[in-house]
Amino acid sequence: MSEAREMEHVKTGRRAARQRSIANLLGAAAILIFSFTAGSGILPHARTQDFLNLYTGASLAREGRFHRLHDPAVQLERERELAGAGRSLVPFVRPHFYALVLSPLARLSLDAAFRVWIALQASLLLLLLFLIGRDRGSEAVLITAMFACLLIGLVHGQDSVLIALLAYLGFRSLERGREVQGGLWWSLLLVKFHLAAGPFLVLAAGRKWRAIGAFACAAAALAAINFGLSGREGAELYIRFLSNPFSEGLYPAPEKLACLQGLGANLPIPAAWTYVLAGLPVALLALLAFRRPWRQSACLAQGGALYLTPHVYLYDWSVLVPALLLGAEEKRRPRVRGLSLFLLSPLSAAAFLASPYTQAGVHGAYLMWLAAIAMGGRRRENRPAEEDAEAAS
Repeated sequence: MSEAREMEHVKTGRRAARQRSIANLLGAAAILIFSFTAGSGILPHARTQDFLNLYTGASLAREGRFHRLHDPAVQLERERELAGAGRSLVPFVRPHFYALVLSPLARLSLDAAFRVWIALQASLLLLLLFLIGRDRGSEAVLITAMFACLLIGLVHGQDSVLIALLAYLGFRSLERGREVQGGLWWSLLLVKFHLAAGPFLVLAAGRKWRAIGAFACAAAALAAINFGLSGREGAELYIRFLSNPFSEGLYPAPEKLACLQGLGANLPIPAAWTYVLAGLPVALLALLAFRRPWRQSACLAQGGALYLTPHVYLYDWSVLVPALLLGAEEKRRPRVRGLSLFLLSPLSAAAFLASPYTQAGVHGAYLMWLAAIAMGGRRRENRPAEEDAEAAS
């Protein structure tokens, strides 16, 4: 009789778990549909703004004009051909090899290429959610679907979903002990190279030597491809373009930056004081990653490095998907979990975009998130899920 009751109890538990999973997945689908529908009004603007610079890079690459790819005059001429005279430059700032990857888009018209691009990014988002669901369960899918940074980037024609996918693929490889594969995945973040600093610091803090070697080899190969495409003239032009703070369109709306640079642009005190009073603590928290277990180390190194990186906008937080999901899984550390869930929620994005005052609150939450992670101390290392399963068995 007791065995029958136990079997019934197990069946009831499985049924409840299955119902929760279905509810989470339906909720995620509803959030994605609603978010995309609500943000679809931005798409016409995105076609001739954020996406236009990517298409410009693709079209110049398809013509083989790599040596003049980062010439502002050449880019502006092409953008005016595509989107009308009188417009200001929205510069293509990515490396030459990424322009080569994008070049097939230029076989299509701007409108058709934009539709293909949005469909591609949406497909990559579904792939990301599928992998997260398989690895971390339906609740993680629901939480990720709420992460507004992904949809903000998508409807603006950015490639933030691609960045999130690369970040997660590298992390899940490392979590499974596949260091070489993880280093290779993270090296591809060099398509937006300032976002690769955090992942590289994660590898250094975790002493993932094979991953560091793979990352370095892949980076060297990409640099060689870049130089082979651009030549010396193109390489020097690219460096001059990036190092000139007055390059047109290079630093639009600094007050909207989601990093230390943005905090300095909004506070009514000299930016130098902001960099000292906020930047120094963040740098120290990031360095604590070298003395913390893997999960804490990954969050501190990635989160700290990204906050100190210049030119980070809200959609660039997509690279934080693995770190924020780790924080959201900390059910025994409510402060870390709560702050992680807040940063993943649409509320944080809405507050960031609403006004400088609410934006300061999001900056504060981000700093508190890093501090809460660091306060965990050198506790028992949180092992990857597969290692925990082996230990339990």
